[in-house]
Amino acid sequence: MNVYLFAIGGTGARVLRSLTFCLASGMECIPDGTTFIPMIIDYDKTNGDKARAIENLNLYTSIRRKAYDGMELEKEERNFFIPDIKYLSDVNTLEGRQNVQLAPSFEFTFGINANQQTGSFADFMDYQYMIGTTSLTRDLLSSLYNDEPASSSFTELNLDLSKGFVGNPNIGSIIFENIREDVEFKRFLSSFNPQQDRVFIISSIFGGTGSAGFPRIVDAIRYCGTAGFNTALVGASIVMPYFKVNTPKGGAIHSNIFNSKQKAALSYYQIPDSTGQSLFTKLTSSYFIADDNPTTLPYSEGNANQKNDAHIVELLAALSIIDFVSTDEVTLRTRKNQHKSDREYGLANDISLTEAINMRDFSKGDRTKYLQYLTRMALAFRYYEKHVLTEDIPTTEAYYSNKGLDLASKVSQEDMYKDLEKFIADFDEWLDEMSVQKDAFKPFLHNPRDTDSAAPVAEDLDDFIVGYDARQGGAFRDGSSFKDFSSYCNKYYKKYGNSLDNEDYAFLSLFYDAAKDCFEYYNEQ
Repeated sequence: MNVYLFAIGGTGARVLRSLTFCLASGMECIPDGTTFIPMIIDYDKTNGDKARAIENLNLYTSIRRKAYDGMELEKEERNFFIPDIKYLSDVNTLEGRQNVQLAPSFEFTFGINANQQTGSFADFMDYQYMIGTTSLTRDLLSSLYNDEPASSSFTELNLDLSKGFVGNPNIGSIIFENIREDVEFKRFLSSFNPQQDRVFIISSIFGGTGSAGFPRIVDAIRYCGTAGFNTALVGASIVMPYFKVNTPKGGAIHSNIFNSKQKAALSYYQIPDSTGQSLFTKLTSSYFIADDNPTTLPYSEGNANQKNDAHIVELLAALSIIDFVSTDEVTLRTRKNQHKSDREYGLANDISLTEAINMRDFSKGDRTKYLQYLTRMALAFRYYEKHVLTEDIPTTEAYYSNKGLDLASKVSQEDMYKDLEKFIADFDEWLDEMSVQKDAFKPFLHNPRDTDSAAPVAEDLDDFIVGYDARQGGAFRDGSSFKDFSSYCNKYYKKYGNSLDNEDYAFLSLFYDAAKDCFEYYNEQ
């Protein structure tokens, strides 16, 4: 099954970043053979959130390519980095469909090449060429859109689109109207199999890019004219306000109208079109997420400066994608037919404004289905950073020695390990960013990357997970669980490690299974 992800704007990119960590954790609910095809849709070519999401996707695919080279996976086999992530260009065109050529990329180009200037909204519409018989159109546009100079925060016609739509969905809706003509969308149409594949759209609805692009993409899919697209499985994560910004004098983005823009978008989405369908009835599943205790972020109108700290809302939106992918088709269609396809997220516990959210604040079902895998990966990464990277492991350890995987010669030297270390560093940064939001999510006591932080540090794995108590005895008999992690790695190396042709895959397998054993020594209360 291919899952095509349309990630719109900065929020879409940030949710993709969270999703990458979820996929890397090896969640068992994701069906065998699932391939994710992310497409980031943002007119802001140099957006910092987009750049960071793409870098993380590239690290994931690089690690997976090296570790899975030559491996034939058994049914229901699980490991870190097991779901495949592909460029849209790498997905085969279906028989009888147009063979659209496309460069490898995780983003829409809107027909703009890398060296081409985006220009203004007026440039996009060829406003300066509207003379003679089209002069009345020019007059109409000047009456509909503010034509103040580009330096004005109120301008619309002269808005520099290199920063995106700067909170103007009325501009974005015009540009997205032509999305069917973009080469990336044509390639999607040529490769999507509506009988087995799925689509998921990630969009905020309180800015410009998301609220404008969301309905246009849904309509472009449903009304493309290709058999099966009108009934294909299409889900969406609808992200409502969850942060604010400090708008300086003359700034164009004002968070005091985020709620008004959200209400306007939701009202518009409920209006039936000429076929009698509203946006929501065109979706198989809709997931709503917001935070009424928003953090105030530094002001940015786009470009490289827009690099918002990660937020638990983005993690939950990522989990909505996995819920959609892991739910069988019959259940999804039954919910739809019974008008139960709208889903909202709420934590299991009422949270304090002064205490950070931890694993115990989620339902047991969510901890079991999703969060235990992120926890296992965090345990493995912690062990790697604290012991493997520091060469704190005795060379006599079977899995580590030169007669085993010979890790001393590979760590920080070979490409797969260098990429993994960058991925771990970004994972740590992602956790740190979520921990400083007003509704902070702090699931682990790890070494903060901010050396000035007063965050507590776990001395060992047995006190690493906030909200869990390790059983006395067993793996944590002396509180020396890092040594126990090594013993688990040795156990699995003797079991299968030296029988795997790809030593990078063997390394991931040892750590995946060792982390599972470690985690099982935490009490489920």
